[in-house]
Amino acid sequence: MPAASLFPGRHGTLAVDARCKSMKDLNSASLADISAAGFDPVLAREVGFWRPYQTWDQLLLVGGVDEAALERLQRRGFEIGSPNQDALTPPKPFRLSVSAR
Repeated sequence: MPAASLFPGRHGTLAVDARCKSMKDLNSASLADISAAGFDPVLAREVGFWRPYQTWDQLLLVGGVDEAALERLQRRGFEIGSPNQDALTPPKPFRLSVSAR
């Protein structure tokens, strides 16, 4: 079903706007989006691995990221959004049960 029939008068802009917002937030951007900003795939993976970031200075702690890389991300419109609170909470403890055979 075309997007225009799902959202009359919107022509699918809702999905595009949501995607653009996540592309600009470094904490939720895909590795492909980070690579498109000029990072090689290995460095993009490192940047993604150490998320979430609260400040640009935290990104400097990732090996291979320098001031020029930060400026490149900022020029491309990336921002440091607020991290997802669910990602910051530790997992709840659980017990493993072993059944005797």
